[in-house]
Amino acid sequence: MNEDQIPARFILFFKANEHVWRLFQRFTFQVINRGSKHVSAEKVWRRVLWEVTMERGSDEGLKFSNDWRVCYYARLFHIKYPGHDGFLLNPRRRDKDKPAFKHVQLSVNEARLYEQLRQLLAETGENLNQRFRRA
Repeated sequence: MNEDQIPARFILFFKANEHVWRLFQRFTFQVINRGSKHVSAEKVWRRVLWEVTMERGSDEGLKFSNDWRVCYYARLFHIKYPGHDGFLLNPRRRDKDKPAFKHVQLSVNEARLYEQLRQLLAETGENLNQRFRRA
């Protein structure tokens, strides 16, 4: 699989499921507001799945086996809310040729991915560096 295919698939998914991003942010801030120092992005994703399943009666299209979505949502959160960078523990990349993501100097591919995610937030009208507003 081409290294740009997964981000491209994620971008399509993100734009078609904006409610998932809103839920991901809401549930992450619930954990932050309870005083936790870190939480697994996978835990937040599972909570999103639960909510969507209860609302729709199905988690169709949100299957957890597609865990690449989890790491991209975590990265988006850290980009949008840099004051909480590192709060979400990201799943590690599983490709043997690519290092696990850590908060160190970004590789060229990671830097390009971050730029794609920043652009996605801008295209969808998300304000960067804003404070979370409760609904």
